[in-house]
Amino acid sequence: MSEIIPNVVVSMPSQLFTMARSFKACSNGRIYIGKIDTDPTISDNQIQVYLERENGAHIPTSQPIIINAAGYPVYAGQIAKFVTVEGHSMAVYDSYGAQQHYIPNVLKYDPDQFQIQLSEPDGSSKVGFIQDSADAMPSNLEYKASQLFTFDDFIPDSVKGNTETIDCSAYIQIAIERGFAAGRKVCGVSGKKYGISSTILIPQNFDSTFVKAQRQEIDGQGCVFNMLTDVTLFESGYYDNGVLKSNYGTILDSHYSKYIDLHGFSIVSKVGNLTAPTMRIQDWHHDSKIRDISCNCSATLLKSNNNYFTLFDSLTGEYPVEKVGDRFVFEGFHNLNKMNRLIATNAVTGYRFDGPVTALQMSQVSFEGQSVGVQFKATVYDLYIDGAYIENISNAAIVFAGYVHSSAIYNSYVNFQNDTNMRLVVYTPSPANQFYIDRSVRFQDMPSISNIVSGLDNTYGAGFTVDRPTDLASSINDFLLDNTHIGIHIGWRQEKIFGQIVGNVINHRITGNYAGQYSDGLQSSNGFEWINTSSTTLLLRTRAVRSLTEMLYVNISVEYVGGTKAVSGLFVAGKLYEFTSTGVKFTLNLALNSDNPPYVQIEGANNLVTGIITDVKGEIRIL
Repeated sequence: MSEIIPNVVVSMPSQLFTMARSFKACSNGRIYIGKIDTDPTISDNQIQVYLERENGAHIPTSQPIIINAAGYPVYAGQIAKFVTVEGHSMAVYDSYGAQQHYIPNVLKYDPDQFQIQLSEPDGSSKVGFIQDSADAMPSNLEYKASQLFTFDDFIPDSVKGNTETIDCSAYIQIAIERGFAAGRKVCGVSGKKYGISSTILIPQNFDSTFVKAQRQEIDGQGCVFNMLTDVTLFESGYYDNGVLKSNYGTILDSHYSKYIDLHGFSIVSKVGNLTAPTMRIQDWHHDSKIRDISCNCSATLLKSNNNYFTLFDSLTGEYPVEKVGDRFVFEGFHNLNKMNRLIATNAVTGYRFDGPVTALQMSQVSFEGQSVGVQFKATVYDLYIDGAYIENISNAAIVFAGYVHSSAIYNSYVNFQNDTNMRLVVYTPSPANQFYIDRSVRFQDMPSISNIVSGLDNTYGAGFTVDRPTDLASSINDFLLDNTHIGIHIGWRQEKIFGQIVGNVINHRITGNYAGQYSDGLQSSNGFEWINTSSTTLLLRTRAVRSLTEMLYVNISVEYVGGTKAVSGLFVAGKLYEFTSTGVKFTLNLALNSDNPPYVQIEGANNLVTGIITDVKGEIRIL
């Protein structure tokens, strides 16, 4: 009897059958069950009644149903439970055959009819809904469900049980198109996998009148896209005479969008590591978002073209093979963008910017397992890097191939792993103006200060400023910066403490010989000019103005026929205090003269060398 669906218990509302005019049991009476609004005593009007056993079994029983002396319906003398599958009329007669009750419709509704109503397209409108909150207003399930579309709303029942291995691209495409057209949120199902064999286009979201300007959201809700072929998963698009096309590679801003939010899914692959970019997005502006997406099988997780005022957040692009692909590629203009919690491991280049950048914030970004962390191939204005994790970089963490201006890195961890080839920053002869490396940047296992910045000394602009934390000096020599490791384009600021002496380590060279000055000062990159060649007497011209309060740092190597003489020390109040193997000593090896006022010249003692001088190397600068 499995086809029986017992809907209605045959019983008086009080569960006890009594007389109509007195509260006495209708003992030895009879119960008749029939169709609604009919006389159930007539056999043609009667419907089937079932006896429900304790084990849930249902057995057809005949009418009338007997009432015992206590007023309960019985079967074979035992109180029993009787049920029907539909609403019914009921007539109750006493032992004398007199009618005590007639109820034309016991339930006032038809359960089977209500089941049919619930299964109709608008059945959800008949089910109430309210949030579990004291302030929530009642609604119905239809209204609640109408606020979003799911991918599964458009997937046939024959596919829903095996979406992981069946291509669902077309169904998801329809869901997104219908959702955008209706202004609805489009969602996946949490934890569910959807097979993908073709690219899904995301329609343009734009209204020049601002009448319909609203956010459009695609929320995977933790779903997984299983790539069945090596294709791009999502690509930005636009409608051309009603046909949805890709806008990637079209004229910039000819089909731009606003307020799109794509998030909440991961990507796996059935066909091995992917070479096609997982996402290609162009011309998304005005607080559009790409976030909460992870993939461990794509060489390029994202190609972004001309997206500005866009948030890139919590994007994880891992890869099982080392040094493969550029994980994030940014083409065109990228202005006013925020990039938070981005991970790009095992890439050739983690983040590659082919176009100009303005006002870019990169926070909590990982540069790990890459040849190059981030590469800028064009002009950069106002770059802010904060909280970066930099480790296992074989070449350089930050590379500038164009002009960089007013940019900085803060609160970051840089592990050089004692690799002499790694650099924090590398830039070409293009201008570098006011790039600041804050003292909050922690250097781990750095071979030497030459690993911080690599560039050319003849690059003009204000260059770089490296600000280091206060440090204890082992000798007074630590107040001097070894400029064989750091060039004139870099300003070094650090406070050092030696005994009771506190000093600032700086590396400003003499007037006229620093990055950005070609029209004044010596053209030499060492801060001096050797003017009496082919002589046994040393004479060097500088552009340092004579001053009793200024210190002049000298670190030179004089090569002559027969040997080499090195002199290093400080001129203080016109006297040389030379750095020797036994400490700092006043010597007469070098002296200042005023033959070229207002500048000073440095001449060597007659016995400084014993042969003709062939070359002079080193540097002279003001402290």
